[in-house]
Amino acid sequence: MADFVPGDNPNLIVWLTNLRDRIAVHGATLGMTAAQITAFQAVLDELITEAQGVSAAKNALAAAVASLDSLKLAKLSKTGLVRSEIAKWKTSGLLTTSMTADMKVAGTGTAFDPVSYKAAITAELHPAFVRIKFKKLGVDGLNIYSRLKGQPAWKKLSFDSNSPYDDHTELAVAGTPEVREYRALGVIADEEIGQPSDIVSVTFAG
Repeated sequence: MADFVPGDNPNLIVWLTNLRDRIAVHGATLGMTAAQITAFQAVLDELITEAQGVSAAKNALAAAVASLDSLKLAKLSKTGLVRSEIAKWKTSGLLTTSMTADMKVAGTGTAFDPVSYKAAITAELHPAFVRIKFKKLGVDGLNIYSRLKGQPAWKKLSFDSNSPYDDHTELAVAGTPEVREYRALGVIADEEIGQPSDIVSVTFAG
C-alpha cells in the first residue's frame, strides 16, 4: 500500500486535520498509547499551523498583487497621471536626451513579435502530479500540451493564464511509471501564436 501525502497546501491542511481527528479514534486499535497519540497529534497540529500560515501568506500576496495591478491600471495607464505627464515632457521640447536617460523614461526593449514568440516552460515532479511553470512574457497565457514519450499526437491539457499549471492526469497503466513530455504555445485573444516551446519531460510514477 503506497503512502499518500497531498502535495498542494489546501488539500494538505484538510488531510492533516482529518488525520489528527481520526487518530484519536483509531490510535489505540493501531497499538498506540495515549501518550503516543497525543505526541502524534501535536506534530500534526504543528504542520497544520505552518500550512495555514502559508495559505494566509499566499492569500495576502494575491490581495496585494491585485491591489497593485489596480493601482497601476489607474495611475500607469496611458491616460493616468504618470504616463500622461511624461508624454507632455516628450512633446514639450524641454526633455533633453540626458534627462531622458537619467530618468529612464524611454523604452529600450524590442517590440513584441507574435510570429517569433516562443514559450518557455519547466516541469517538476510532485506527489501525484506534475507541475508546469512558465512566464507569459507578453501573452495572455499558455496552452499546455502533453503526450507519452514515443506517441506522435499531443493532447491539450488546459489553457492557463497564471503559473504554475498542475497536471493531475492519472497513469495510463496503474502502477507503471511513464515518461511524459510537455510543451506549450502562447495565446493572445484566444488564438495560439508563435512557436511551440522546447519539449520538457519527466518520469511520472503516480
